[in-house]
Amino acid sequence: MTLSQRSPLSLFFLILVAAAQLQAAELSPAIFNPSDDWELATDIGLDADSGELTPQQHPEGDIFYTKGEASDGNGYLRTGATYADQIISFEYMVPPESEAAVYVQGRYEIRLSSHGEQTPSASTSGALQAGFDTERDFAFDAQAPLLDAAKPAGEWNTVEIRFRPHRKDEAFNKVANAFFLDISINGEVVQKEVQIPYYNSGSIQHWEQYDGPLVFRAANGPIAIQNARIDHANFEEVLVPSDEESSNISELVDQVELGKETFTALGCIECHTTKKGDTSFKTGPNLYGLFQRYPRKREIVEPATGAHFSIDADRSYAKRSIRLPAAELAIAESGANAGEPYLPVMVTYTEEILSNAKVDAIYRYLATLNDPETRDAVQVLVPKDGPTEYDPTADPMEVLVLDRTRIQRGTMEGLSGRSIHVGLPNGVNYTFDPRTLAIEKLWQGGFVNGAGEWENRGGGGFSPGFASKEIDFAGQGGLLTPLDSEGSPIDFSFKEAVFRDWETIDASLHSSEDHLEMLAKIDAKFLGYSLDSTQPDAAPFFKYRIGPNTLAVQANINSDGTATFLLSGKLVQEQAFSINANALGEITVDSGTLGEDGRWILPATANLQASLTAKIGLASLVWRPEPVEENHLVQPLVVKETEADLPAGYRSEQYVQPVDNYGRDLLFEATAIDVAPDGTIVVGTRTAGIWRIVDGQWRLFAEGLFDCLGLVVEDEKGLTIVAGQKPELTRISDTDGDGIADSFETLADQFSYHGNYHSYMHGPVRDADGNYYFNLNLLHTDDAIYKGQGAYMGTSGGFSGWTIKVTPEGEFIPWANGLRSPASLGIDPEGTIWYADNQGEFVSTSKLFILQEGKFYGHPAGLIDLPNMTPDSAEIQWSAVAEGREKAVALFPHNRVANSPGHMAWDTTGGAFGPFAGQIFIGDQTQSKLLRVATYEVGGQLRAAVIPFGSELQSGLMRPVFLPDGSLLIGQTGRGWHAQGGKIASLQRLVWDGETIAQGILSASLDEAETTLKIELTQPLEKSLTEEILLSETQLESWYYRDAPDYGSPELDLIEHSFAAATISEDRKTITFKIEPSEFEPHEHKTSRVYHLELALPEQLEAYVTGL
Repeated sequence: MTLSQRSPLSLFFLILVAAAQLQAAELSPAIFNPSDDWELATDIGLDADSGELTPQQHPEGDIFYTKGEASDGNGYLRTGATYADQIISFEYMVPPESEAAVYVQGRYEIRLSSHGEQTPSASTSGALQAGFDTERDFAFDAQAPLLDAAKPAGEWNTVEIRFRPHRKDEAFNKVANAFFLDISINGEVVQKEVQIPYYNSGSIQHWEQYDGPLVFRAANGPIAIQNARIDHANFEEVLVPSDEESSNISELVDQVELGKETFTALGCIECHTTKKGDTSFKTGPNLYGLFQRYPRKREIVEPATGAHFSIDADRSYAKRSIRLPAAELAIAESGANAGEPYLPVMVTYTEEILSNAKVDAIYRYLATLNDPETRDAVQVLVPKDGPTEYDPTADPMEVLVLDRTRIQRGTMEGLSGRSIHVGLPNGVNYTFDPRTLAIEKLWQGGFVNGAGEWENRGGGGFSPGFASKEIDFAGQGGLLTPLDSEGSPIDFSFKEAVFRDWETIDASLHSSEDHLEMLAKIDAKFLGYSLDSTQPDAAPFFKYRIGPNTLAVQANINSDGTATFLLSGKLVQEQAFSINANALGEITVDSGTLGEDGRWILPATANLQASLTAKIGLASLVWRPEPVEENHLVQPLVVKETEADLPAGYRSEQYVQPVDNYGRDLLFEATAIDVAPDGTIVVGTRTAGIWRIVDGQWRLFAEGLFDCLGLVVEDEKGLTIVAGQKPELTRISDTDGDGIADSFETLADQFSYHGNYHSYMHGPVRDADGNYYFNLNLLHTDDAIYKGQGAYMGTSGGFSGWTIKVTPEGEFIPWANGLRSPASLGIDPEGTIWYADNQGEFVSTSKLFILQEGKFYGHPAGLIDLPNMTPDSAEIQWSAVAEGREKAVALFPHNRVANSPGHMAWDTTGGAFGPFAGQIFIGDQTQSKLLRVATYEVGGQLRAAVIPFGSELQSGLMRPVFLPDGSLLIGQTGRGWHAQGGKIASLQRLVWDGETIAQGILSASLDEAETTLKIELTQPLEKSLTEEILLSETQLESWYYRDAPDYGSPELDLIEHSFAAATISEDRKTITFKIEPSEFEPHEHKTSRVYHLELALPEQLEAYVTGL
């Protein structure tokens, strides 16, 4: 396939490109990471005799060069930062015959050579190289440049590139290829509007991604580089054309250039300086560094109230500053007037005077006035009438508070991952952090924005919502902080550190004290919270224990700044609190004593009823969403027929997701489902709360959970449940009978949770004695982590990679270890607990296990939480523990049948779902497949066959549950990890017609010697199928995997087997194959052998059978 060639750029647009280079980004070598295969020089030339580059080597030179030799086979020189849309420029020099290249994003190869051929080819400088698209299974050709614009060998060439990476939709479906707007060499355009389908060989990563570094590769050939510069751009509005269409580039304008022109025309420079460090005294602030790529905090004062706030210096603030400049006055950050507000002398620019498009353009220009690491896009291409105005109510990531209090758990800057964010209908928002058992953040305006956690894999944290104004606590701690018996604040940072406080997390990881020992030293506990569901605007009560004292604290904060803290509970001994006098003023209390040291002391009492009243300086100008009429608490359940590849007799349908309180479609990833005894279906989600399906209606039960991946119904109607979420195991109850949860009791949060996106809690499940079990995922980060010799996943301590048992009495018991990404947990009808782990380091392919107390399942990272172990302990290194790992009941061959198994369900329908009684149904998140697992006993061990059941479901299968009518409901997600089904989420129901039984493999088993393979079928074989025909139409191959620190394993010792004989049973539903003996290769740390059977009956049937 040849890459598409497009029409020439207009001269006008080239002028805009040049104008967009407002300031040079930091130049090489500072932008590159050091590389052993590259040296620095102050000057370089070409030896005419040898044809080699001759550098003047110097450690402080500004020229990078390589001889074309790579110690590791690649020799990458890469930027430390990564870029998406980008503008690149650099100079290069090569000797004759060099095949040097640059890899944009580390993936897309552009040849860099000297002037040579008259007819441009794949070897000409500027050529885009050929490759193979493994996702879509086709090869694409190289794209020769329009002309050879390179200079002769030994001369410097200047390269300029504008690039837009590939785009995917929210479900990770690719919707646009990577796209080069243009490539210029020595001022000549050599590539114009060219798209490339996939990465090239030599890529630094073997997958496509939205961002990546700029890379040069020594292995390609000798080259010298200087004056490298790379800047962010924004080409979102650029159309990547299909077929022979043209792009829309010529129809777009550069907002940055327009903003600079507007800024200059309005004379803004008279009142503002735009230079770094400029101390000129002007009436307005220095604008250099004010608006950054990721908004920084800015202190302002509201003249109407005199209250000070911290705001995000973002696009909405820039617009407010231009439209209503006197409403919020910036505080001087330096100079003689530091700490004082600027005078309200700026002219008001209404929309009649200055269009929204030009206001936005000014912001875009100002955001380029930064140091390289904080500079925003230097070119932003938009339609001529400007970009679409941002509407927070149309942004599904913006959590809107209308007439009911809302709660959201999760990470936020300056807070721990267990934080609980509260949004009141009056526009006041605050965060209670269990780390300190206090309110640690207070803001007005929008509630929270979930983009940092709910887009892709998350991990960026929640942020205060649109146009938020934060009240400054001045580093004085929470508003009302409980103190222990020694007068010190509670601090659980060792198990729930402030977001990205790597120093604290690392100290906990390497502590000589065990996690449970550190926990025992703190005589306090967060107990949960309650929220009166009958009072829509009620604030929650937060419950905790300090020593023998138990308290419930409610913070009622009115829009006029009146704050009342109500305390109830039981005090066995006096209880002290520290008060933040910087945020709270005019303090009065009705009980206890209020000291001059800012401490409130309450005496012991069996019936605490106390209050504290204070004033908080709040803003009068606060953004609120426009109210709408939307009864989202109860909605009809809409069912649609869907398509899926299922056996004959089965059909599929989708339960359409409900909408939120603003009528917007919810991101509804149904990852937790259980059925109450009365038939109520309870559905928990990653982002959209917990819903009950009753009488054909969606009924909202609870909001605010953070990645709920499992729940168990405890009562008759699904009004008391135990749910797993990242921060804790929670019992959620409706105690007043209105169908909405009002009690959130913390059952277990003793494990560490520091906000890593991969810190999933899988489960829980409950045994017959009322014990709960859940799995804790390993983390994915490079900071403050122990990986046990693996490359990606690890732990920061605190039982990541463990199964935890919680007794009815609340005892927290670390129960089993060695788990990696244990995304599947189930308990069978006999009470045996099972789990499946996802392929990766130490897990050669995905596996299914029986889970048992005290056993080790293969990944050594979590072993640091064994008593007296640290990352340096020899006893927990892979070489010491590898042979002690448990063997799997079943292997899921990677890529062939599964990549990421989800949860499991046992067919207990009594035949209502077909002839599969007792078998396990388990889905795969990546391949959008549903599988059956049929177990068998051999040699005193349990093993299983994995048999495909259905495919082409809508998203990634995570949670199958059989309903009372025998149908199978499957919760699905494709967010963060692409699912072949193509949707970001779905909830599908599979129904059997009760009659049709398609021919298929019911079960398969091996004998102990692995020389006999027995197959049971769902239907008798046709009489025309003889044993001889079967032998000719059956294929069997086998292999094993190797568990090791490597990510996954290839298929090792692959053998295509021959059969000695085949026997058909009298009822023609069982086939027994005799396998010719084979010699197997020995290998350290190998798995059981897996056998892949393919039958043509004439239907093509297959099974993957795990041996001993």
